Amino acid sequence: MNGVVAELSIDDIRARTVGGFFGRDLRYFRVIDSTNRLLADLPPGKWSSGTVALADFQEAGRGRSGRSWLALPGTSVMLSVIFQREPMISPADYAMMFALAARDGVEASTGLKVDMKWPNDLMFGAKKVAGILGESNQQGGIHRVILGVGINVNFGDLPGETLPEVATALDLAIGHTVAREDVAVGVIRALELCYRSLTHRPDDVFGAWATALDTVGLDITVIESGTTWNGTALGVQRDGGLLVETSDGNVRCVYAADVSVRHPGAFTGR
Repeated sequence: MNGVVAELSIDDIRARTVGGFFGRDLRYFRVIDSTNRLLADLPPGKWSSGTVALADFQEAGRGRSGRSWLALPGTSVMLSVIFQREPMISPADYAMMFALAARDGVEASTGLKVDMKWPNDLMFGAKKVAGILGESNQQGGIHRVILGVGINVNFGDLPGETLPEVATALDLAIGHTVAREDVAVGVIRALELCYRSLTHRPDDVFGAWATALDTVGLDITVIESGTTWNGTALGVQRDGGLLVETSDGNVRCVYAADVSVRHPGAFTGR
């Protein structure tokens, strides 16, 4: 790139996803505040289950717990999907499916093996390469689930631009520039397979997600409602909650929390 970033080629992405469930209504925005926000605000009749919003640049991208997900133009893949929730499939199941699809899409398009940290962060080593934000609501009696992913793709050739210490990008992990179109297509194609599994065998999706989590079995630090505490991740419940054994032997289940692997001697904020 040599400091010059190319705009995402939406024509290329459309041509490579045509005919699929997630390729039939693919909406592209060069600049938008948030792809999740756009889908959430679509009125009845202006969306269908599987509608995809893809942006070259988000001015107000959102992460979990109210944080921002910011990236310079030309550096990332920012993609959101809206679903009409099927009966008997929970919003948590959709989030698990989406996390697996994001992982599979990254791996298929780059050959890079990435890990998954509870609940839905994609990691390379100890650094975050992608994050997922999910939300659910009702519109006219229709239950909707909206899921978005932000993937750090190309940061190495941007002069003076650095990622936070806890994050990385695909090009930094691989050692060369990555075509963002390949990553976007990889995720959309992976969604086709993962969503089919979700609608037919949601328990299998949960099993695959639970198995993929590298958090289980590790000593972790949990930041929950402003409180920091330590424990050992024992496993996950069917609803996605993380079971953590505390130092006094009690087991707690956490949902909306930040979790990090605890290393010996690490400062935990206490």
